Amino acid sequence: MTFQRRAYSVEAIQWDGTEQTHAAVVALVGPIAVVRANHITLDALILYPPGGLVAAQVGDWILREQSGEVSTLTREAFIATFEAV
Repeated sequence: MTFQRRAYSVEAIQWDGTEQTHAAVVALVGPIAVVRANHITLDALILYPPGGLVAAQVGDWILREQSGEVSTLTREAFIATFEAV
């Protein structure tokens, strides 16, 4: 059998580790806890949506689906899956 992904759109922003993008992510995902974890070799963004913990590394995309679900994708996976509309 062959399957095709159903067409749907998401709102998304690419995490680049800056304070400006951090503010944009908070605005995108709404009233859920967002924590920025800074370590010597890691700059991660930790999100706590209702479905559970979601982490993003610099370069990852944070997505909010039409249902409100929040998730992340690597840069490569995002490019392979979505196109700008």
